[in-house]
Amino acid sequence: MGIFSGLGGIGEQRIFMSARKLIETSQKGSRMFDQVVAGSLDIEKIHALKSQSYDDASNLSNSITSGAVSPNLIPDMLSLINLEYKVIDLLFVLAKSFKRHRLDNAVHRRYITDQLVANNRLVARSLEALYAMHTVGKIDEIKKLRNRVKLLEEEGDEIKEDMLSYAYSAKTDYKSFYHMTDLAYLSDDLLDSCEDTAEMVANIMLSIAT
Repeated sequence: MGIFSGLGGIGEQRIFMSARKLIETSQKGSRMFDQVVAGSLDIEKIHALKSQSYDDASNLSNSITSGAVSPNLIPDMLSLINLEYKVIDLLFVLAKSFKRHRLDNAVHRRYITDQLVANNRLVARSLEALYAMHTVGKIDEIKKLRNRVKLLEEEGDEIKEDMLSYAYSAKTDYKSFYHMTDLAYLSDDLLDSCEDTAEMVANIMLSIAT
């Protein structure tokens, strides 16, 4: 188990490893999001994943506060669970926002779709790294994975800025302008949440290792 042996009790190790289920659910949501953008999937399927993840997160949080985790780890472990749930929550919000308004201009619509797909690829890669952070058991590898998520988030920043520039330069109505900027910021929030999750995992493991 490597560094995981520093997780004082069996309950702590179990909860930390069980948290991977929240990431797996978000990975499913990420794959579904591409289908939503393509128009071939109803967002209620992502909502069902969100509901499932909420139940899983609530059960894990209850275990954390019921004595399965050392008192000094409780705040960070609860924050980690909340952050991991937030990813699927934001995926649903982004999908719902995308479906709320259809851009009339085909060029604008194609551009936004392409940017959302590109951003979602970064989300998928971030979630893959987050899952690995729960399993590698070596602090050096955890640091590398954390940095990978950070770099992916920076790539996402570029997509957001490009989307915002496009929205401001496009000659369109205010509703469409707001729609494009909303999607840009939500996409950025999604990758920010992945980065925050990676930071929390690293912080927990670094605190155990020192």
